[in-house]
Amino acid sequence: PLASRLHVVAETLGITDRVRFHGKISETKKWRHLIEGDCFVSASLHEGFGIMFLEAMYAGLPIVATNAGGNTDMLLLGTNALLVPPSEPKALAHSMEVILGDGALRGRMRSANLERVQRYLVERTADRYEKLFERLVRARAPAGQRAAPGPEIVRAPAEGQEGPEALFAREEGKGNRPRIP
Repeated sequence: PLASRLHVVAETLGITDRVRFHGKISETKKWRHLIEGDCFVSASLHEGFGIMFLEAMYAGLPIVATNAGGNTDMLLLGTNALLVPPSEPKALAHSMEVILGDGALRGRMRSANLERVQRYLVERTADRYEKLFERLVRARAPAGQRAAPGPEIVRAPAEGQEGPEALFAREEGKGNRPRIP
């Protein structure tokens, strides 16, 4: 619905040669765009839990975002992201210039994001919940008694770690969606 207005804004600013409006894209194309990017930018005023940040982290992108809402749960100022106050476009633009102009900073943030995103993968999260539940069961056992063993947990074999390149390498249209963190 905003496409025509955004095209007018791009024309007014004289940036149509540097901006592309893709509209709705497939998961495969989304991952292709992410891994081809230099940084990920979000001017969002609020995110509860920004899955988009996890996707950018998984693609190894440094991030520029507002320091609002759930953004600060996974983004660390100067470590894997540059954070700016909401509704301050000049600060957002300046942070983008800093990241794009400093290859060493981009490299450090890339490494930090590839490492940090690991804690949010499904397997790691499930392991943490399992350990939490086990501690809670043990804590509820009457004093001097061991908690009765629960049902055995059968795990699916762990998949090999795959990078974002493998995520979109699958043929599009066969129902295989890239596995996101």
